[in-house]
Amino acid sequence: MELGQFHGSVRRVFELIERCSPVRPEASVLRLITFLSSNIIPIRSDWIQKLHSLVDKYFKQETRTTIRVRALDVLSNVISLNRPAYEDELIELIVVPQLQHIECDPDILVRNVAAQLLVDLALECENKRCLELLDILEKLLNRPLEQQGDVPITSEQDVADVKTVVVGLINIFTSKLFQLPSSHAIKAYKLLVGHLEAHYLKPAVFELVSSTRYLIFECFLRLRANSLYGLGYPDSVTGQVRFSPYLLVDHKEGERTGGGGSSPPPMSPAPTTYPTCTVTQLSLIQACKLVIACLRQERDWKVLSLILQEVPQVMKNKALILSHHSNEIDLLASALCAMVSDKSLGLPESLQNTPPKFTRSEFHTFVLPVLASLASYHGYLDPGHQQRLIKCLEFGLVSRCSRQCVMALTICALEMKDAMYKLLPEVLLNLSKISATVHIAIPLLEFLSTLTRLPKVFASFVGDQYMSVFAISLPYTNPFKYNHYTVSLAHHVIAVWFLKCRLPFRRDFVKFITTGLKANVIVPFEEGQLIMKSDLINEDSSSRKRSSSLTEQGSRRSLRTVGVRPEGRPGDLKPPIDEALMNFHMELTETCIDLMARYTFSTCSAQPKR
Repeated sequence: MELGQFHGSVRRVFELIERCSPVRPEASVLRLITFLSSNIIPIRSDWIQKLHSLVDKYFKQETRTTIRVRALDVLSNVISLNRPAYEDELIELIVVPQLQHIECDPDILVRNVAAQLLVDLALECENKRCLELLDILEKLLNRPLEQQGDVPITSEQDVADVKTVVVGLINIFTSKLFQLPSSHAIKAYKLLVGHLEAHYLKPAVFELVSSTRYLIFECFLRLRANSLYGLGYPDSVTGQVRFSPYLLVDHKEGERTGGGGSSPPPMSPAPTTYPTCTVTQLSLIQACKLVIACLRQERDWKVLSLILQEVPQVMKNKALILSHHSNEIDLLASALCAMVSDKSLGLPESLQNTPPKFTRSEFHTFVLPVLASLASYHGYLDPGHQQRLIKCLEFGLVSRCSRQCVMALTICALEMKDAMYKLLPEVLLNLSKISATVHIAIPLLEFLSTLTRLPKVFASFVGDQYMSVFAISLPYTNPFKYNHYTVSLAHHVIAVWFLKCRLPFRRDFVKFITTGLKANVIVPFEEGQLIMKSDLINEDSSSRKRSSSLTEQGSRRSLRTVGVRPEGRPGDLKPPIDEALMNFHMELTETCIDLMARYTFSTCSAQPKR
């Protein structure tokens, strides 16, 4: 028949093959299914019954995988062609009866194809049948938990159907977010939440299989809310966040449907009526709790690193974070602090799939930025958690993310005055142990400058704390190492703190500050002047002016030497040290010394008497 050399009745041949199909080769049965499917079109009588018979015989009663998959393909093609007119009948009469117990099928390939068929149907279905399809997907989703018991799943291939369902539910949720009825998106969201909860309630089952957790968390961490609590999700093409007009983030008790989003009736009679827009509120509390559960229980580094990298971005969306009255901020802070300070957790040694030679300090560089993002939520942290947060940020001062920790401590000083009052001496002690580098200079000096405006925070200072402030600030007065702004800010910090300390302490600091200024400013300047003089005496031919081209090359070479670091990176915006700038920095130093001479023994006013 395939060669076109058969001149008999094709229909009678396939009827014969159909009668003995259980013993026919797979290729023969596949040709039979193709022939039968060609006659399943709406213009033929009883076409739905014929489709039902085909699926029942070659999917439900058949055992060979290839034939069963082909039967599902036929069903999918028929539905896609006839969906506009017959979607409801096809789902009710064929899809639901044939696939309602698909979770019991032992063949994972068949389950996977069936799952994809159900997902494709649910994505396009806009009536109540969508909820029936989601119920079947729920059974597939929970199959490993109900049939595995506590036996761990060892391979991703063993849950390929579950992964297909998860990807499908994410697509259903994110697409139906912008459609009515909202119940479809809410149902998909609840299924994802329930599945994720099961991962942490029975961690042994999914311990070695983390891909589904990763996908669900990736979806949840991309959700955003606007100022009106509208729920949004990034567009798959543009990446811009679109906000749903139908779903709002609930900040009280869970999902509610009502006329809160209905437009008000017109003030004057109108000939036409406007349709009301039903707005539903969706609670994200469970998703927030699952993020916290992940921080406490997750041992797969791929999933945990996703959470740690994305949470600081989510924390910027305050409408989403503060949309409900609960204590998730406290719980989040507690979980993050434990990751830094609780050695009994065995982190990062207890994690799986970590990079080679993954050290504890590298692990903390992921955790500490998340802790730093909590500083702006101080109003939702109790005093105990505020102190734990500050102590963890102190711990981060010696890490590679010290800059972020110092900036977070500045916020803590401004917003958590009571907690910082108790811990500030310890914070200053730790700050004094940090090496003076360009990277940390400005945040550190700005922290000390900010403290001068908060007298209640440093009210209990004694000599040691003032000494720590000066010890931290003095190295940044070196104009050969730091830029103009840094050096000026360091002098400002020293001067203001000298005036802030009590009179009995001041004379004890004069010698210390003077010695520091000499070591960091005067001595380097003297050495710089000697170098400049020796350069003038030993001037080589490369810098002498002979022709315009040679002079330009020499000047460009000298500019490159001043403006670029040995590694080839841009310099620290330090201007070339010329005589005018040297005089300016010397005057800064002399002004600081004059100020100490004036105010060491008294607080006399600088204003002249008239």
